[in-house]
Amino acid sequence: MNITNRLESLIEEQNIDGVCVGDGIRTLKLNEVKEHFPIDPDTNVIGVINCSVWGPLKYGLIITEDGLIWRNQSSQGLRDNLSWSELLGIKNYISVDNSILNFGNYGYLDMQNSNKCTTTDAFNLMHTLSDFITNYQKTWNIN
Repeated sequence: MNITNRLESLIEEQNIDGVCVGDGIRTLKLNEVKEHFPIDPDTNVIGVINCSVWGPLKYGLIITEDGLIWRNQSSQGLRDNLSWSELLGIKNYISVDNSILNFGNYGYLDMQNSNKCTTTDAFNLMHTLSDFITNYQKTWNIN
């Protein structure tokens, strides 16, 4: 099983409302992600947390084979991504502040307009992903 399939399975097992995974990401949403997020068009998107109020998916978090990428309505000057190795390094600094999921000094995800996914669920998912990657990082050779 490759990294994409392992991550998809892990995220699906969490059964979190508001997190679209794998085939559950409609083609329309996937096209919106590729239009509005700072990613290479060939990036393999594994999961999505939508934090847009209405209309196209412009804000939220995407999970890729390389790590996390997020976009907020007001995030000038802040980082918008974490590689898997960076996530492992800041795992203990991830926190929740009302509707904000903080990634230590690396920025934050504003989840105020998330349809269903709560900040607590997103926080737990980040820790689950970190734990899983820690156990398999040597075999995956993650950067």
